Amino acid sequence: MADNPSADDPSRMTTVPNPVAVNISRAERIFEITWSSGAATKFSLDDLRSICDCALCRDEKEKREAQASAPRMLRVLGSAIRAEVASVSHIGRYALGVAWKDGHQSIYTYEFLFSKSLSE
Repeated sequence: MADNPSADDPSRMTTVPNPVAVNISRAERIFEITWSSGAATKFSLDDLRSICDCALCRDEKEKREAQASAPRMLRVLGSAIRAEVASVSHIGRYALGVAWKDGHQSIYTYEFLFSKSLSE
């Protein structure tokens, strides 16, 4: 017996559609993905950047959390260039790669990005 019932029943598995378009509104600071299913997922550019889960960003988050408890430390709130997209590309057939203008590279799987459209 399997612990995960959907693993035995292919009809219960969720198929993630492919992205067919990405629209970046710099004026509204929105990153929108249109999926082959017709669904759309929107992120603010700041939110998209903040959910990057690469090793560098995880380390940065841990350091910020540790510094938050240090006396006399002031938190620096964002940088305009930090959340500006330079380019977007496909990473294989499973993810979108986002190059940020500050030189950082993020990879977001289709599954992760599409799951956000279901939670809206």
